[in-house]
Amino acid sequence: MEILPGETAGFSGEEVYEKIKQALEDPKSALMTGAVGGMLKKAELTLGKSPNSKDSDQQKAKEGHALGVVPNMMLLSLLASLSYGYM
Repeated sequence: MEILPGETAGFSGEEVYEKIKQALEDPKSALMTGAVGGMLKKAELTLGKSPNSKDSDQQKAKEGHALGVVPNMMLLSLLASLSYGYM
């Protein structure tokens, strides 16, 4: 899981990590008494290594081939026209 900065700026990743870790360790924290508290019971928080450039590239969304879209659109058009009785 990756947690990215939210609306409040100025916190480092280490500060966010420590705050979440403290909340997980405190059974009376808002995190543990809230909606996900039951799922997080006995949860462990660890720091992962920073991704290298190869890892980062593999995690990026890739663009699909436009050629694959055309046959799918034609198939959908055919099915729609058959269902409405135009053919």
